[in-house]
Amino acid sequence: MNILETIVAEKQAELKKLMPLPSALENLLWTVNALGPRRNFLSALRYPANGRIGLIAEVKKASPSAGVIC
Repeated sequence: MNILETIVAEKQAELKKLMPLPSALENLLWTVNALGPRRNFLSALRYPANGRIGLIAEVKKASPSAGVIC
C-alpha cells in the first residue's frame, strides 16, 4: 500500500467515526414512509373488501408461559 492509499484509508476510517448513524426513530420513520398509504383499521374490519371476512390473528410458535404451542 502506498502513502496515498494509506492516507485515504485513514481518512475513510476517521469519517466513518464522525458520521452520525441514523437514530432508531429516523429508521422507523423512513420505514413507515416507505410502506405507502396507510389503511383505516376500523373500516377494514367493519367493511371488508370483496365480501371477505375481517380477521385479526397472531400466529406464533411459542409463548413465554406455555412454551412451544404447536
